[in-house]
Amino acid sequence: RINEKSELFIECPNDKACLGSTQTKKEPTGRCEEGYQGNVCADCEDDWSLTSAYNCSPCPDPVVNTIRLIAIFLFAFTLLGSM
Repeated sequence: RINEKSELFIECPNDKACLGSTQTKKEPTGRCEEGYQGNVCADCEDDWSLTSAYNCSPCPDPVVNTIRLIAIFLFAFTLLGSM
């Protein structure tokens, strides 16, 4: 639900992301799995990225990501250079 006063419950678009609430931690909007946040756990936390509809995954290591991007650019440059 949107807040603790709302009586309208919205179905979670990703069942694995929405954990609901517990008796010990009465969170009116429910809890989210690690990596998810917001209403119906539809947003990704910082350092997580949306990989598909309502699915969040950890962001890759910046160094590894940079190496991948350089490799892609070099491959594209080599491919275009041979044409």
